[in-house]
Amino acid sequence: MFIDEVATAIREVAAAEVLPRFQALAEGDVAEKSPGDYVTIADRECERVLSQRLRALQDAPVVGEEATAEDASLLELVAGADAAWVIDPIDGTSNFVGGKPDFVVMVALIESGETTHAWVWDPNRDSMLTARRGEGTHRNGARLPTPSRGPGLSGTIKSKYVPEPGRTQLREAASQLGTPVPAQGSAGVEYASLVDGTIDYLFYWRTLPWDHAPCALLATEAGLTVARPDGTPYRPGDTGTGLLAAVPQAWDQLAANIHPTLPKAE
Repeated sequence: MFIDEVATAIREVAAAEVLPRFQALAEGDVAEKSPGDYVTIADRECERVLSQRLRALQDAPVVGEEATAEDASLLELVAGADAAWVIDPIDGTSNFVGGKPDFVVMVALIESGETTHAWVWDPNRDSMLTARRGEGTHRNGARLPTPSRGPGLSGTIKSKYVPEPGRTQLREAASQLGTPVPAQGSAGVEYASLVDGTIDYLFYWRTLPWDHAPCALLATEAGLTVARPDGTPYRPGDTGTGLLAAVPQAWDQLAANIHPTLPKAE
């Protein structure tokens, strides 16, 4: 019931605070947190109301993307709290601002530093992806099969934030990894393509918890492999960089190409 109660809250808040503003943003409804990093009134109101709804279901602190932009110390709760909610009120805000439908609402429950529950709601595709640790990945209540590798590799490499010369080296390596698939501007939408078997892999440099805590659990529960390119486990509260999610048959091959190109931690 807990999975369903949270899913209902997400749907209802998105219906009230996000969808009425889609393709209807007024002057003053959009701001930039940094150049090219948008936030809208829909992001802020969705996070505010959804935080209240989630805490009513389980009283735990909330680490929201927009609240953390104002108070970075909230990030410490992801690793340090007994339990914490993590919210991305609109993943794909640039798409939302541009009137494009590739955006989702994402929630994760972190317990003792590990993601135990995940929800990704895509209102434009009527798709609610959910996962509970050890119980598989579901869409609208139906369990998803494990994706299998196709005849060739296809996937997305996100290299924008990789420091040079690693960015150039990574792009050169990516050209040898198979068919590149353009990024969709939303981690939630991209991971949905991965768990559906539409693509075989995803690589990200930045691994902010509201982007990857829910999505990494969805991927692992669907039978995919998610880890740092050096093989170390991903934990949503760590400060590492680089995350490779892929069909397990190809993960080692992909990591062997990607890892040597990346900047070394100091």
